[in-house]
Amino acid sequence: MDWVGIAGLIAALEGITLAILIPLMNARIRRKEAEMERRFAWQDKEHAQKLAKGNRRERHVVSQIYSYLWNLLISSEAERVCIVQPHPKDNLQFISISFEVTLQGVSPQMEYFQNHKMSEWAELIDMWKKNDYLFFTRDEMIAVKKLFPEAHRRGCSEAVFCRLLDGNDYWIGTLVIDYTKDDPPPVNTIYYRDELKKIAILIADILPDYNPPE
Repeated sequence: MDWVGIAGLIAALEGITLAILIPLMNARIRRKEAEMERRFAWQDKEHAQKLAKGNRRERHVVSQIYSYLWNLLISSEAERVCIVQPHPKDNLQFISISFEVTLQGVSPQMEYFQNHKMSEWAELIDMWKKNDYLFFTRDEMIAVKKLFPEAHRRGCSEAVFCRLLDGNDYWIGTLVIDYTKDDPPPVNTIYYRDELKKIAILIADILPDYNPPE
């Protein structure tokens, strides 16, 4: 048997296979990178637009809220943290993500979660209004209308919600923490809840009304 010839043939086939696969893999990587750049560009644009609006105090407030969210993202070991707010102020009809931060590689959701009718999310909103803190595993989300399909779309394995109240104890929004990994850190603890409530109070004290981008 011509082992040298067979070895040469195998080497040639490997070379042909790599010549085909490498360009395909590179093209796939480039498409993925372009998609991530588009998502982060949108997120950065939202940050910049918020910071460009209003006076110095309003810009400081926006920067402070993002600072709280980034710190929370790191301390909670989450993949995504956002704020959902009802609007417009004088006639609440919709909910939208108003602020959001994510780990690199995790898709932002602010662009997609805008102007959802509150009537369609009534069950979850009622829970948000009545509870300071809510924790859901993927299985527990199934029992709440609209929550499971939205969590599935966002890739959540667990989610934490923390109520935001104004000075008159009216619900003005909800702090949302998404965990997308199959083995998220332990978050349903008294210490975690107490720390989260402290941050929620700080955010609620300065949270501006939300006006969706036109």
